[in-house]
Amino acid sequence: MAIACVKAETYNVSGTWKEGEGQWVYINIEGQGENRRVENIDSALVINGKFQMTGPFTGIKEVVFRAGRAGTMFILEKTPIIITCSMVETNRRGRDTTELQVKIEGSIEQSIYKTFMEAWVNDQILTIRMAFAGGIERDADPETLDSVGRNFLKQVERVQFVYDSLITNNPNTMMAAFIIDRMSNDWGLEKVEKMYSKLTPDIKASMFGKNVQTTIEVMKNVAQGAWAPDFTLITSDNTPVSLSDYKGKYVLLDFWGSWCAPCIRTHPKLVELHAKYGNRNFDILGLASERDTEGVRWKGAIERGGLTWRQVNLATNETGQDVLKNYNVFAFPTKILINPEGRIITTYVGPSDGLINQLAEIFGN
Repeated sequence: MAIACVKAETYNVSGTWKEGEGQWVYINIEGQGENRRVENIDSALVINGKFQMTGPFTGIKEVVFRAGRAGTMFILEKTPIIITCSMVETNRRGRDTTELQVKIEGSIEQSIYKTFMEAWVNDQILTIRMAFAGGIERDADPETLDSVGRNFLKQVERVQFVYDSLITNNPNTMMAAFIIDRMSNDWGLEKVEKMYSKLTPDIKASMFGKNVQTTIEVMKNVAQGAWAPDFTLITSDNTPVSLSDYKGKYVLLDFWGSWCAPCIRTHPKLVELHAKYGNRNFDILGLASERDTEGVRWKGAIERGGLTWRQVNLATNETGQDVLKNYNVFAFPTKILINPEGRIITTYVGPSDGLINQLAEIFGN
């Protein structure tokens, strides 16, 4: 009888940190925003200026390397990873100082991830700058923009070119699917499908590839003209409410949270719209993503805002998270307008100024 032994796959992270003698280094999974959490994957003590971490490889994942005050994101993969930590002199605001610099080397996947993250950080900075520059839109007419606006949009185009090039030139890498998955909410259905079509069959069948497949399916389910997914939830007064209850009416699904300042700022306008069109075949349903399951702050926000329409705390509903997933809600506030037949008319993520004109057009004033 022949017995076949399969060696378990492992990750191998080794590095040097001459100034870190006797200190610990860590590999963590760290969530963001509402999902903020820290899960330690591995740790090691720096001895003779060196450290090493090895463990079972359960799939490529995005992690953070922590050394002292420094934190650097990287991809935990099967290919051996080399980390070099060193103190470098820098000048910040006219003052000379030293700080820990972390350099991470691995496979082509690691290189693609690093390039993507550098571009992504620049993208976030540009978005913030555009907001402070007066809300310049990415699809604004170049002829109507001043030189500052045109310069911003050129920089945005360069960042987008980096994203597109990384996918187009590396369709057989996990990171190509990772980038599409990460950027899907910013790109929209048409571009996500276009970039997904470039991936090789093996990558489409990978974990990140399957994530993109799922995202595409969800986007199609909540695209303009699609039937709005039905649901049944329990409201703040402990009564059931279903989307189907609103059939025959225009209904606005308001995804918000008492912790979300931009959400709260939209409430006065919603109160006006509800008062104006509430007796004309229009209603609103509030769907709050709350951190506090007791709902004290949530109920207070409802009362202070004068929100007289039905409200749901998704955190206390067993299927609350399913509603967020089914409607592809990834940011707050999100507002989705549904017609009397139950089809999606428009989705607003963030600002919803167009809603005022849209309702005026529907109801004639």
